[in-house]
Amino acid sequence: MDSDGDRTRQSAADTSQPLDEAASRPKRRLVGRFALRNWKVSARLVALIVIPTIVAGVLAGLRVNSALANASTFGRIERLAALGDKLSVLTHALEAERDMTALYVASSGKSASKSDLQRVESQVDTAVQGVRSQTAGIDDSYSSQTRTQVRDILTRLNQLSGLRTVATQTKLPPDATIDKYSEFVTDLLNFNDQIAQDSSNSDLAEAARALDTLAEAKEDSTRERGFLAVALATHGFQPDAFNEFQAARSQRDTDVAAFQASATPALAQFYSDTVAGPEVDQAELIRQQAVTQAGKASELSLAGMGVNDDPRKWFNDMTVRADKMRTVEDQAVRNLLDKSHSLKSQAQRSALLIGGLLLVVLLLVILAVVIVAQSLVRPLRRLRGGALDVAGSRLPDFVRRLREPDVEQVGFDVEPIEVDSTDEIGEVARAFDEVHREAVRLASNEAMLRGNVNAMFVNLSRRSQSLIERQLRLIEDLEQSEQDSGRLDSLFKLDHLATRMRRNCENLLVLGGQEQARRWNKPVALVDIVRASLSEVEQYERITLRIQDEVSVNGRVVNDLVHLVAELVENATSFSPEHTKVAVSGHLLSGGGAMLQISDSGVGMSPEELEEANWRLANPPTIDVSVSRRMGLFVVGRLAQRHGIRVELRAALSGGLTAFVILAPNTIMQDPQKVRPQRLDAFGGPSLDRGQASPVQPLQPVQPVQPLQSPVVRGEIDRPGETGRPGESGRPGERGRPGESGRPPVPDTPREPLRSHGTPLPKRKPAPTSPPGRGPGSTAPSRSSRPQGTPPSRSGPPPGPPQEPPPPRPVPQAQPQPAGPAFGEPRSATENNGRSPIFEAMQSEWFQRRKTGSMNRAESSPPREWSSPGDDGWRAAETIRAPATGGQTSAGLPKRVPGSNRIPGSVRPAPMPTQPGPSAQPAQPAPRMESRPPEAETVRNRFASFQQGVRKGRAAIQPEDDERENQ
Repeated sequence: MDSDGDRTRQSAADTSQPLDEAASRPKRRLVGRFALRNWKVSARLVALIVIPTIVAGVLAGLRVNSALANASTFGRIERLAALGDKLSVLTHALEAERDMTALYVASSGKSASKSDLQRVESQVDTAVQGVRSQTAGIDDSYSSQTRTQVRDILTRLNQLSGLRTVATQTKLPPDATIDKYSEFVTDLLNFNDQIAQDSSNSDLAEAARALDTLAEAKEDSTRERGFLAVALATHGFQPDAFNEFQAARSQRDTDVAAFQASATPALAQFYSDTVAGPEVDQAELIRQQAVTQAGKASELSLAGMGVNDDPRKWFNDMTVRADKMRTVEDQAVRNLLDKSHSLKSQAQRSALLIGGLLLVVLLLVILAVVIVAQSLVRPLRRLRGGALDVAGSRLPDFVRRLREPDVEQVGFDVEPIEVDSTDEIGEVARAFDEVHREAVRLASNEAMLRGNVNAMFVNLSRRSQSLIERQLRLIEDLEQSEQDSGRLDSLFKLDHLATRMRRNCENLLVLGGQEQARRWNKPVALVDIVRASLSEVEQYERITLRIQDEVSVNGRVVNDLVHLVAELVENATSFSPEHTKVAVSGHLLSGGGAMLQISDSGVGMSPEELEEANWRLANPPTIDVSVSRRMGLFVVGRLAQRHGIRVELRAALSGGLTAFVILAPNTIMQDPQKVRPQRLDAFGGPSLDRGQASPVQPLQPVQPVQPLQSPVVRGEIDRPGETGRPGESGRPGERGRPGESGRPPVPDTPREPLRSHGTPLPKRKPAPTSPPGRGPGSTAPSRSSRPQGTPPSRSGPPPGPPQEPPPPRPVPQAQPQPAGPAFGEPRSATENNGRSPIFEAMQSEWFQRRKTGSMNRAESSPPREWSSPGDDGWRAAETIRAPATGGQTSAGLPKRVPGSNRIPGSVRPAPMPTQPGPSAQPAQPAPRMESRPPEAETVRNRFASFQQGVRKGRAAIQPEDDERENQ
């Protein structure tokens, strides 16, 4: 419902905007939802800080990654150094096996025994297992060259057993054996150079190169040992063996020099201190003597050197030299391992340090971002929340309160937005506060202007009401003295138009927000309220009533409900063909409350018009030009909103519209024992004053009714489903379901059988005027054909009969009345004697007239009451309340005795014959009273007196209301 209202208000605002102003506004560029200009301020601040932070994080991440990569590289170098250590052990053992095997072959087992060879081979096998276990950690993270060398080393290790077999079990020369083993050892020594190539650290590469040159020097030294041992065992060098011996010597000196250059001073000094001693000197002396002898004699011997001529002496001295060089090599390997481990740990610490610093910096940056962003976002949020609160709640509520009647109680102070900073955000907040104050001021001015307009409406309505009341009194005087039926009918129409003009004045009061000062203090029957509303409708004779009798309405709602129903019925008769009927029905609802249905067979409305009309009924708009065009719709909505009444229009299945008026439970009196409403006599028969007689047969006391005996209903009310029951019609919107809006739902059937008032009101037709004493066959337009339950004006009818007695009037001829609705249930005596509040306010003016000089006449002579020929019979019937019965039936019902309950005077005797003359009429048998039409003069006098009394009663209380409102 609210969305519909927003669309309606938005449409009104769009249509009311000038075209040139709309054309002059700059067109908004269409941008994407992810455009930077559509981002929130908090998102922009986060992006402003996060982007540099991300860049810094990426750079720091690269640095951390580099440190981690270095740590990984140094870890790989460390593992390679460990493998190099294992290979150094293997190389040293393999060099010893090579030289021992060559000496064993050259001496045929004399200088080197088989057990010595097996011992050396066992050391080599142990070293091979260590190498194999260390190569298991070489994975794809290493370079391809490293992986290739490792595969070559493993291949060589697999060939070792074959090499041993060839060297010991074939006739392979000793020098060739030395060359075969030297190729094996050279492949192992090349791995040290690969360590230097894989290392990215210069110190680590220098340490790896120092290890490699030292291993090469040791290899050259052991080759010297092998060649000279073979030469001593064979007493001479083999062809090309002396040259290889000399080349090994030169290469050893070169490798030692390279080692001294690449090694650290500490390692170089350690080499000088370690590779020294008598064994080393003795080995050097033997080498020199061997070289000298090789150039002079064909046989080589150690006899001239003061030692035994045994090759083992040379072999053992050179082995000591090789072992010392192995000690230096082991220290170089330790240095390489320590250096790689140190670099790896340093890289890991650097990565952790950089990562920790980055994390701390990020936390500090995030904290700073949060602090700065909060200093900007919080004021912006308060500004945004305050602006949205003002635009969506505070300012509309203020405008809504200004539209209420008690404008004086609304404060005009503007609560500022809670932003007290002096920056640009604070300046915007102060500027918005100024805009808010200006909007409040404009709304206050508009409310004052609207109040002035409402006051003008009220003043104009008051003035018009005074003139209309005078006009009605004048019309009433003319009706009293008019004898011509045509002019009397015109006066009746004029009287009706004046009544409608008075209702328009009351509409102006509603338009101005004015409520009626006088209200009923007692409940009134719903059927009387409907009848009173019909008195203000022009085409009242087209209306049929079917109202449940036991429904009564609280007195505070009576006047406005009469006005509301009159507007709806007037609309139904105005927009439907004249030959059709307008049905007004009402009944109690099972869920509480009551419902009225006003159905016509008119042109109807489109679904869009119905939706808009129902929205206006539920939400009466502010006074504008559309209100003047649809005054009735606005008045109905205002009156319904005032008392919590729900009014809804729906399309009828048979064509036309059906208006549903749902009364809340708090406006309904449902207990017939506490409230017994009366019917207005103009519609349901005469309502008699206390002590007055009536030709109508008195109702019998209530007799006990058997459970299975249900009352007979003469006419059934139109069910809600037949005329567009709420919730089942095709009208859009959820507003059509009363059960969802807190109002009582409309039931499909009435809660109890309804008493039908379906007899249409008689039409007014002019007839020739007849004198007061004319016979019963004459008719004349009478105000009895117009509903006399005219609702009071804003001030309401007088609460009681006037104090002045009426002047004597001619006694009218008694008019036969129907005995009441033909229901199967009897009425109690209390119900028969009860009176409705509307009748109590008007009945005194019906039978009494207050004119100038009436007081004097009242003092001189007692007033005469209205009487009829059936009064005596009525008084007789009053004395005998209980009907004469002839016992009871088997079902417990009373038996009637024919003629025992007859009322004397209810049958008029036959008239006496008249004197012969031109105008004499033959004597006719006396017709039955029920079939004789009333005399026109009698009816005219009766209702003219009633109308005049009502007007004077209103005129009597009008000055009091005006004085109370002026105060």
